[in-house]
Amino acid sequence: MSNPASPTEVSTFGAGSFIGAVAVSGNYAYAGAGGDSLRIIDVSNPANPRQVGSFNTTLFISVLDVEVRGNFAYLVSYFDGLHIIDVSNPTSPKEVGFFDTPGSAAEVKVIENLAYVADGPNGLRIIDVSNPATPKEVGFFDTDGSAGRVAVSGNLAYVADEENGLYIIRNDFVPTVVKSPSDRAPERFHLRQSYPNPLRASLSNSGTTITFTLSKAANVTLEVYNMLGEKVTMLVKGSKPAGEHVVNFNTSSLPSGIYFYTLTAGDLKQTRKMVLTR
Repeated sequence: MSNPASPTEVSTFGAGSFIGAVAVSGNYAYAGAGGDSLRIIDVSNPANPRQVGSFNTTLFISVLDVEVRGNFAYLVSYFDGLHIIDVSNPTSPKEVGFFDTPGSAAEVKVIENLAYVADGPNGLRIIDVSNPATPKEVGFFDTDGSAGRVAVSGNLAYVADEENGLYIIRNDFVPTVVKSPSDRAPERFHLRQSYPNPLRASLSNSGTTITFTLSKAANVTLEVYNMLGEKVTMLVKGSKPAGEHVVNFNTSSLPSGIYFYTLTAGDLKQTRKMVLTR
């Protein structure tokens, strides 16, 4: 980039493999990848990058973002929340902490001791990472749609919501800035992501919770379908009042796979995806 009018490629790494995110700190590039999950690449010689370490976990579906702060790398993946990796020894990275966000983590920004995670249908999650071994959620803000990106500047968080535009959120007092669905009057027809998702449970104790909100009373159906479009079960059918409704879904009889659940109320319909693993 020394001549911005004529940028020149000096090397490549991992041609043909999936690289979903990258961060650079010092002489190392930290690549979120398929398969290896995290690859640590020595880029001290840009013409000859070489991998010096990697971290694997079968829980990652795909790494969508990675941030590096000091001796730690913070990874988020679509179905698997926030992983905190000690990279003080680049040749032997190891996981030291994990926080399972309830939604579909898409991006993370780490500012001082807080990780801000855009968590898909579950909005913005604010996680205290001052002790990397025991990350804990200290606040959240439900953006109502699907939070896909987040930026933080001063006491403001900017969240890009795929369905509802840009949210600008004050976070002066993080532990108390919590906007809970149960604390406000229902504003819209909304189907939330099932929790936990993905669901990893034994055959004898397997269940997930589905929550939906109605702005007014309506006749509704809540149905579950498999990948072939075949209806698996009807969870709800009938009139429901305005407000928030919680449905417990016992999945012990279902095989592993991807399922879709659809909420219908008159002309309104929303569908979300659920993953079941054994």
